[in-house]
Amino acid sequence: AILTVSVPGFTSQPITLLLLALVALRNLQGLTMAQVPVRRDNPRARAWMTRAESSYREGEFELSARYCHMVRAEQNVAPQLIARTAALLGIMATRRGDFEEALSLLRRAPDAAEVVEATAQCFYQLHMYEALEALTRTQAFGRLPSDKRYEILFALRDITA
Repeated sequence: AILTVSVPGFTSQPITLLLLALVALRNLQGLTMAQVPVRRDNPRARAWMTRAESSYREGEFELSARYCHMVRAEQNVAPQLIARTAALLGIMATRRGDFEEALSLLRRAPDAAEVVEATAQCFYQLHMYEALEALTRTQAFGRLPSDKRYEILFALRDITA
């Protein structure tokens, strides 16, 4: 004997009831199962970043940039690592005098003192004085050492005077 249930508006075909039961079961499973977040970690990217920072500290900027680009080529890289990579590449582009490229990278970097200093340098070299003045009013600018803040403010005062 086939079990038939009478639901108003539905035909009581066994296949329909089976499909409804499967959909309900799937929905119930989706609600009760814990959603495990995707972990964004890549040990190889972390290793490249460690090498990039070490090379940067040693003054080997080309090697550091190469390691940074290797980090950028990896998959599943933590956002903090991507931001630090942008910071290092932006600072190195500033040192090379490629200010437009540097700005595009520094905008994706955290507001560390070295990033703020490089950003100020880019604004100054690109004659973006309004942006430089706006930068001086940010909390990030306050993180710079006092001698750097004074140097930037003095240069800005000379330009706007």
